Amino acid sequence: MDEVTNTLEGLREEKNKKVIIWKVVRSLPTRFNPQVSVLEYRLDLNNLSMVELHNILIAYEMRAE
Repeated sequence: MDEVTNTLEGLREEKNKKVIIWKVVRSLPTRFNPQVSVLEYRLDLNNLSMVELHNILIAYEMRAE
């Protein structure tokens, strides 16, 4: 997740938490599509922290294995 933030800084993008969360969610591989749909439907991504997003995705990946 830090890589995304650093890349956005390098591109002089706004380092807004909400923008970064949405960029991470949109850039996930297709295997995460079901989880992205659930995230968008059930959670307010504007109020989700990077740590919460990371934990949700790790848990999803562990269950998918």
